[in-house]
Amino acid sequence: MNKQLILIPVVYFFCSIILGLFLDKLLIHLINSPDAYINNFIFKSIILSFITSVFIYLLIKKWIVEKHVSEKQQECLLSLIINSIPDFVNLKDKDGRWLFANHSAIQTFQMEADVYKGKTDVELEPYCALSYDELLHCERTDEQTWLNRAETRFEEVFAKKGGGTTDFDVIKIPMFHDNGERKFLLVISRDITRLKQAKLELSESEKRYQRLVEFFPDMILVHSNDTCIFVNKAGVRLLGGENHDEILTTSLCNLVKTDYSANITQNLDVYSGEKETVTFKKGKLIRFDGNTLDVECIEIPIIFNKEKVKMSVFRDMTIRNHAEEVIQKAHTLNIIGELAAGVAHEIRNPLTSLKGFTQLLQRSVNESKEYAQIMMDELNRIEDITTEFLMLAKPQKINYQKENLTSIINRAMTLMNPHAILKNTEIELDCEYNVLNIQCEANHLNQVFINILKNAIDSMEGKGKVTIRVKKGARENVIVSFIDQGCGIPQEKISNLGQPFYTTKEKGTGLGLMVSYNIIKNHQGDIRVESEVGKGTTFHISLPLFRNHNPSI
Repeated sequence: MNKQLILIPVVYFFCSIILGLFLDKLLIHLINSPDAYINNFIFKSIILSFITSVFIYLLIKKWIVEKHVSEKQQECLLSLIINSIPDFVNLKDKDGRWLFANHSAIQTFQMEADVYKGKTDVELEPYCALSYDELLHCERTDEQTWLNRAETRFEEVFAKKGGGTTDFDVIKIPMFHDNGERKFLLVISRDITRLKQAKLELSESEKRYQRLVEFFPDMILVHSNDTCIFVNKAGVRLLGGENHDEILTTSLCNLVKTDYSANITQNLDVYSGEKETVTFKKGKLIRFDGNTLDVECIEIPIIFNKEKVKMSVFRDMTIRNHAEEVIQKAHTLNIIGELAAGVAHEIRNPLTSLKGFTQLLQRSVNESKEYAQIMMDELNRIEDITTEFLMLAKPQKINYQKENLTSIINRAMTLMNPHAILKNTEIELDCEYNVLNIQCEANHLNQVFINILKNAIDSMEGKGKVTIRVKKGARENVIVSFIDQGCGIPQEKISNLGQPFYTTKEKGTGLGLMVSYNIIKNHQGDIRVESEVGKGTTFHISLPLFRNHNPSI
């Protein structure tokens, strides 16, 4: 367009020169009189002016037509673009009267085309689906935008005819004249109902996920570059921490035992996608109190706060390991019971004969009475072992009765006093109450007390003392403690006490303590052992006090 504007005057300039020269030559050739030449020169000027006027008129007319057509095309194109926009677009004058509205605005107000022109929001009530209050609210926000004198954003909610609401995100832009007077108000609005619903659903989904993770029974730990950035409540409990912040400031290396960290992180090499399966790896977790826990761990990469991190799930294996031990013990006891039944049956009959003939030899042979006594002692020991086997093999239904615990302890002390005297050991009873009634089978408890007393006496070399301390517990129970001054038991062996055939004595079978543990368990009690090598051992036996009903057997 710029080149055309420059070319037009240039062409006109040269054409005027050529036309002027041509007319001069023509007039000189036709007319010889100077006066006539002057008159004809005037005529020539008139002709040139006429031609110039016609040329300029045609040029201006063409330019105006082209400009009008161009503006019309631009206006149509702009209108097409604005009407194609899915957002609400509305232009108002300074008095709030509608000047223009695109198709989306007309559809939003559910009114006919062009009915809006020259009307305010409130005046559109008879022609649209919005209520008077909703239209009045629109005018109020318009006025607020004019007062702000700047682009203002609102969120407006309109009721639907069929029920429900439609949410709009509205931007209102005021335009002013140079003198500051109001000119136009541009309103652009977007339907955000689905967006808000999606955000609400996403928020609810996030809350469900957070609750799921927070209350998940296993420990969930999210970490990046050895730094813990999230831990759930189960993790705080498992690690023995006071709060989340305490763990988030701790290095992962301080929580996972070094020997197992490499084994755990191997999961990342295995995991490459959703189709891959990752198995739990065994490891050890270090609590804040310094104790270690056997755990299973799985580690996978995730996106957390737009960052690639690792999520580790730690499962406490303490309960499962304990359950497996209980199952294994029950299986072992079952085998032992079957074995004990056969062994006891096969031994008891010949044992009776051996004891009878040994007693006859004892009477008839005076010189060998010492050897006969040794034989009798060993036979009695064999008989005791056989009796313990039979108790394992054929557990009998027990009739619990109300008994005085102090009386049972005194009876056990009386029976063990001769053995204590031979070992140069003193047995002392420290009892807070003379009468403590419990529901029990007296003979079985007597067997337990004798067994533990015997072990305590045998654990001491030389002069010693065994103290039996009886006191009430805090949970309607009584605690009987057998305190010796013997050699003690190493800590790693205490957990094995009560297992079949496990004993710390050189000639023991391990059956006595196992039977004692089972008897106390049947009485709804428990046995706890404290020991220190070189200083002695204490057996704490807890039994429930009498409550006027029989315990389950």
